[in-house]
Amino acid sequence: LDVWDIPFKENIAKYISFIVEKNEDKPLSKILSKSVLRFVSTPTDLLRVYAALSKGDITLRRNVKFISLPRSIRRLFLNILDDICENNMYFIDDLARHEFLWKKAFEKLHVGEYKDKYPLLVETANHFRNDEYTTYNGLIEKNINNQDELLMLLVDRPGVFARKLDEMLRKKDFDPVKTMNAFKDITSGISSNVLLQLWEFFKNRNLYPTRIFKINGQYSSFYKEIKDNRDSISLEIIEKVLFMIEEALAYKFYGKDFIRNVYIDESVKNYCLPINNRNASSQNKTLTFGTRIKLEGEGDFLRFFTHFKNMPSKGGRVDVDLSMEFFDDKFNEVCSLSWHSMNGGRKFESYHSGDIVNAPNGASEFIDFNYVKAKKYARYAVVTNCVYTDQSFADIPECFSGVMFMPEKGKKGVVFNPEFLRYKFDLCQKDSNNNVAFAVDLEKLELIWIDSPFNYDYCGFVASESYGVVLALKNALKEHMNLYDFFMLHSKHLSLVDKKEDADFIISDSDDAHLKPFDVEEISENWL
Repeated sequence: LDVWDIPFKENIAKYISFIVEKNEDKPLSKILSKSVLRFVSTPTDLLRVYAALSKGDITLRRNVKFISLPRSIRRLFLNILDDICENNMYFIDDLARHEFLWKKAFEKLHVGEYKDKYPLLVETANHFRNDEYTTYNGLIEKNINNQDELLMLLVDRPGVFARKLDEMLRKKDFDPVKTMNAFKDITSGISSNVLLQLWEFFKNRNLYPTRIFKINGQYSSFYKEIKDNRDSISLEIIEKVLFMIEEALAYKFYGKDFIRNVYIDESVKNYCLPINNRNASSQNKTLTFGTRIKLEGEGDFLRFFTHFKNMPSKGGRVDVDLSMEFFDDKFNEVCSLSWHSMNGGRKFESYHSGDIVNAPNGASEFIDFNYVKAKKYARYAVVTNCVYTDQSFADIPECFSGVMFMPEKGKKGVVFNPEFLRYKFDLCQKDSNNNVAFAVDLEKLELIWIDSPFNYDYCGFVASESYGVVLALKNALKEHMNLYDFFMLHSKHLSLVDKKEDADFIISDSDDAHLKPFDVEEISENWL
């Protein structure tokens, strides 16, 4: 068993649990060893393994009912923890990140039985279980108004420094130059993914008078908005921070393999960098959040559709409701086109097909709307889907949505004419039965990819009653790093050419490209 090369710790924990299940006839001590668990570098890594063996949530977001382990495995776990405890000055901080789970885990591991063998670990665990400890975050809060002391603490934890950077730059009695110089010195210790998230954060620092958060719930995620009461940061400082982050990223990418004669097509400017695609639906051509695609075709009418089919099991009725919500440029609702308002777009010649509540042989709801006339009334049209029968999208055997141009109003014939189809995508998100699929910027006639669940309080809601639709739209409209700018940060290890015909390696959304915006896994694995 060799899991050393798997890059993500959650996946390693899941893989180990899979191996244990496949070898259930063998003692656990014959499967797990210190060598197998050599990837464990923090208490959290080991906690994930314990959660996986207990068939619990390896993301550690939910409660885990830890199983009892054989004495040999308890000794193995405690031996690993003891090594970490001796060599990691922030051991207690890692325990504190999952305080409730670790207190339960220590109880199951019977840590007190090993006070002679692992005295430091047992003493630390006892202090932890009795809440007799001070964490790194506690020291941060103690010195929050002392710039010199705070910087001394933060340079030791680059990731924490990244999260505290905005707060430090806001403080009126702190020297922003000293803060930025200290941060610049430790950027090499911050992952590319975190730097890119920080870049996006500062790029949108002053975009809205509110702050929008993505909240991870028990089964899904949704957005929350609060008033932004933070002190402002000058545009000059923000621009310096962005430049500093871009420099740090370019330096990180410099060490990657050299590639000759690379052509970067400007078409990839429309596609956003896949920083976090955890909740995205799986597609043949995966689009990333915030991507904008020009809608081009004949006629003034667009048809949006959602197709679905009943579950094969008895009583597996499926009812997916398609709706389109219209908003002005200040995000005020203009009207809704849905089962409860089929004629809501009459004034701009737009209509909903009607509600279909059962699809034993497959069925489709669709919306035809005159986008030329609609843009006189609204700026954005947002397409949403809700499974009224409360299944998850991932459970439905056949469920997809899309958009096509209609050359003439009320064109007769099949609902899905391949001749007019522009985009079709599967609805297959796990643990979600509501989805903001995409929006259309009516002024620019661009499709804005969102693919996000939105919060609701009860099944049977209508999208127009959920402010989560607006928040998903506002979040998608933030400025995200596009793939063109991202690949240009790689220019130090690329030999760039200006013409496609001179290239040996093409980055584009065209069919002849060697790397396409849809190659999300390759971009994440080899370029980030």
